[in-house]
Amino acid sequence: MRCANCVRLGDDDFLMSGVVCFCESFAVLKASADAGCDLCALFWTRCGQTYGETALGYLLQGLTHKGEVVVDSSVWLEGHSYQGAHDEPNKLWIHLGEPVFTGQQSRQMTELHVFADPGTPTARLFSGTWTTTSRNPELYLELARKWLSDCRRKHQSCSSPPFSQGEKDAMPTRLIDVGKPCDRNSARLVITDPSKIQAPYLALSYCWGVSTQASTILKDDNIHKLLVHIDEAELPKTYTDMFQLARDLEFRYVWVDALCIIQGNAEDWAYESQRMTLVYGNAALTIIAGRAADAREGFLENRLCHAAGPCDLPFCDKRHVPSLLECTGNMGNMGSIWLSLPRKYDRGPVSDRAWCLQEELLSPRALVFGTEQLRFKCQELEIYENGSTKSLINQSRNPHSVDTAGLISPGLSIGEAAREQYLRRQMLIYWYKEVLIWYTARKLSNQDDVFAALSGMAQIMKTKIRSRYLAGIWEADMVRGLLWRSFRTYNTSLPRRACERRTKITGSPQRGDKESSARVTPIRVPSWSWAAVHGHIIADFTDNTDRYYHKSTWQIRPAHPDCWATDPACHAATVHIPRCELEFFGRLRRVKCIPYQRPDKCIGPSKRRDAAHVHLTPIEEVETSDSAERKHDPRDSSHTVACAWFDVAEERVSTCWCLPLTSKKGLLLLRNDQGKYSRTGTMDVGDLAWMIAVEEEKICLI
Repeated sequence: MRCANCVRLGDDDFLMSGVVCFCESFAVLKASADAGCDLCALFWTRCGQTYGETALGYLLQGLTHKGEVVVDSSVWLEGHSYQGAHDEPNKLWIHLGEPVFTGQQSRQMTELHVFADPGTPTARLFSGTWTTTSRNPELYLELARKWLSDCRRKHQSCSSPPFSQGEKDAMPTRLIDVGKPCDRNSARLVITDPSKIQAPYLALSYCWGVSTQASTILKDDNIHKLLVHIDEAELPKTYTDMFQLARDLEFRYVWVDALCIIQGNAEDWAYESQRMTLVYGNAALTIIAGRAADAREGFLENRLCHAAGPCDLPFCDKRHVPSLLECTGNMGNMGSIWLSLPRKYDRGPVSDRAWCLQEELLSPRALVFGTEQLRFKCQELEIYENGSTKSLINQSRNPHSVDTAGLISPGLSIGEAAREQYLRRQMLIYWYKEVLIWYTARKLSNQDDVFAALSGMAQIMKTKIRSRYLAGIWEADMVRGLLWRSFRTYNTSLPRRACERRTKITGSPQRGDKESSARVTPIRVPSWSWAAVHGHIIADFTDNTDRYYHKSTWQIRPAHPDCWATDPACHAATVHIPRCELEFFGRLRRVKCIPYQRPDKCIGPSKRRDAAHVHLTPIEEVETSDSAERKHDPRDSSHTVACAWFDVAEERVSTCWCLPLTSKKGLLLLRNDQGKYSRTGTMDVGDLAWMIAVEEEKICLI
């Protein structure tokens, strides 16, 4: 049952960028919601999502949500309608007081989203749609077909993966043949090379969960059986959903890792994991099962159920009557639009899985079944079920960009060397800001996969950066790359996990043996690589920091001409890098680590950060006449030469070595019995003159 104010809304044409006074106050709005008006309940629910109890109390008293007195406490509604592609969905704003659009006098409180059902006259004016198990349950197929068809017809860049012609034609080693659209339970494994299969296929990106190992997966002992037939009744729902979607979209082949890579076969896994660039880069479409945390859950069904709404509203806009009459031929049958709570843009649980990041980034096209809505992304646009569309044409940090076309201002003539340098810089920005920072924030079920899960991205970016990839760091930007830091060093207000050493569980308790237990051991990676720690990592790459890493500021230099490491096994396609030694010249000073003392009490993440934070003070060093070994005078200065942070708070030591890499930043190192060094933290240089007042020496960083 609708209140009089809501019934009257059907006679106004405010939805197409207009305003209307809805009711006298928020108290009236809440009273109507409590009385059973579904539309008022939707309005009030949205206010409750936006503000806390205190702010809602202020609104009910006729004040602003901050408790400020206003002259006009009435509730106004403002329609925002965008014709054509726009990065925002159509909206209905709820205001406190009449919106006058003069800066602070206009009080936008919160918003609802507007959508229309497919096939209705209003769908021509409102691009947003809604598909769940209870509303338009098959609409996702219509949307997927339309988006994919439009992309194929209109977007040339989306059909041109950045590979050589031979790589463009490369197929995955194995695929699943799901049969014709009318077939069910006819799937089988096929090997593409002997069969000479050359056909479009779908690739799946998803969360395994705990169920995959218990279901049918490809193994050495069942490969011949699966080449004949795959019993879909024995598969997790995510796999059967994938097969169903492929048939509905008229694709015969799909790629699913658990069914196309031999599980438990280390040789096959190592080979296939290096080919992710081709597997996802050549896929006609990657399906991202974002909303499923476990393969048992499936992803096609959207079970979204909001606390209120959606609510229909009769549409009336005399400006668009002629275009609507073309559809209806009846001015009295203009249809309705629907108001809903805003839907989240989240992908879902896949956003926490490290493997899924490169799978999406490598895909020229992706259909994302997100937490609350469907999304399509290609190389030119990103479009959501709610109608918002974002253009990606001028994105300069697109990993699929073959060259610098479109990245440099029109009319600007530059040489080939400058063009290559520009592209390298753009790709490095992309690496640091779009890849590394998000990859390290995600989780790996097997920490040994830390390089493998990013190998595909490293390989494709190597062709653009034109540099060796050394255990996660680009040799062309080695000094900056070595100075990675934990995100917690810069911001402790966000719920980021602290860094810890990457470890793995080896062995398992023996049945009946109470003394035996699984062992947790660190994985073997170079200490100077960000992969050595498990946590959110950032690198200092912004436009105004380039000058801090210019060669003129370097305090180290490679021991070999333009070469920081001589190990040929350390490269982009390597999936396991247990060791890689850097050799360079620099100046080392031994320092004492004084724990940082915060002046006020701190709890939570700030306390953990402070445990890693130290001040460095000199330890006076003297050389003996009979030995080159440095001996340390127990008298140490109170002079602070740097502020520093240990990578792992629990590994803080009382003394260590400091090494300035630039005039402003450097590393904390530990020395082993062989005279080689390992990274243990970073520092902000305070007294550079003291740090470089020693002879340069050759350093081996392991």
